[in-house]
Amino acid sequence: MIGRVIKGKYRIYDEVGSGAFATVYLGRNMDTNGIVAVKVLSQQLTRDSRYVERFRREALMALRLQHPNVVRILDHGSEDNLHFLVMEFVEGLTLNKVVRRKGRLSVAETLSYAEQTL
Repeated sequence: MIGRVIKGKYRIYDEVGSGAFATVYLGRNMDTNGIVAVKVLSQQLTRDSRYVERFRREALMALRLQHPNVVRILDHGSEDNLHFLVMEFVEGLTLNKVVRRKGRLSVAETLSYAEQTL
């Protein structure tokens, strides 16, 4: 994926993280020169239409979310059996990484993170 250009305008530079369903890459919008995150559905899951549809629904639902503490979806689509979401890139740690570094969070810390999603 590194070096690939998606939709003629998103160049992939580096892998940021991955999970069971998708991998997130650091990219650049070549039209605006802005840094973006590109989430790509795992290739092995593209063979199952249920996962493709679930990924598509995620994109459509996320497009409707507007909250200062939720990453904005900028674009989505598929090409050559590659299904992707383009999101604003937010630098920092994921909650998962925070927990791995600090260990179990206190009730106050947990509530603070939860309140930020409201």
